[in-house]
Amino acid sequence: MGDLPHYDEIEATYHYLAKELKKRNIVYIHLMDQLSKGSHALPEGFIERFRSWYDGVIILAGNMTRALSEELINAGTIDIAGFGEPFISNPDLVERLHNNWELTQPIRDLHYGLGNHGYTDWEVYKHPVTI
Repeated sequence: MGDLPHYDEIEATYHYLAKELKKRNIVYIHLMDQLSKGSHALPEGFIERFRSWYDGVIILAGNMTRALSEELINAGTIDIAGFGEPFISNPDLVERLHNNWELTQPIRDLHYGLGNHGYTDWEVYKHPVTI
């Protein structure tokens, strides 16, 4: 959906696309909810409706949390949750999600900065010291 604003035919367009993808035996589709980028979010209930139109693998990324990913996967709404931006600032993201450790928030001003700072210099989770 990218940066397209919502438009009157959005449901009909994606319903048609889902049917065509199914006809062509497309194995998976990767959707991105742009809300976290300050752009146009998926319409309310869109993922659930898209699931009813398309029976292939659905990967959803964008503003994903562990709780939301588990909810959507357990409901059968999506098959795979994509975590893009959280991986930038959490090189140990899988361990953090597994252990419910706090995530380090990315600094978007550093994205696409053509340097390593903000990409490769994030620290792994440090356990609180208890005495």
